[in-house]
Amino acid sequence: MSNNRSSKTKHKLIIGYDGDCPFCASYIRMQRLKDLDFDVTLTNFRKDKTLSKTLKDNNMDPNNGMYVRLNDKEYYADEAMTVLSSLSTSQNIINLFFKWWFKNKKRGKILYPVLRIGRNIALKILGHKQIETQ
Repeated sequence: MSNNRSSKTKHKLIIGYDGDCPFCASYIRMQRLKDLDFDVTLTNFRKDKTLSKTLKDNNMDPNNGMYVRLNDKEYYADEAMTVLSSLSTSQNIINLFFKWWFKNKKRGKILYPVLRIGRNIALKILGHKQIETQ
């Protein structure tokens, strides 16, 4: 029996994030998700209005958190960062910090609002509006 990678079922990973946020976009790039043997789909909330509205309708406001769907399980905000940090193959100091920090759910719930405030300040400085979810 041969070890054929294409015959394996890949895990599906969907990530929704704010593409206009420099921190969000940098974080996604740093994760080195292409190194994973996953079927990865990156979705910018600002371009995919359907996903943004669906999340908002399900009490997951894209202005308040990133979204991750791993296979059939959904994660939002600090839980999404916990999943992404645990999957990251990057070994840079920032990713190692996030991996360590978000390994503990209580720490994740403390840091995530601070990151969201930083995002909102950066968007305001750059002149970007909040994501429309209508």
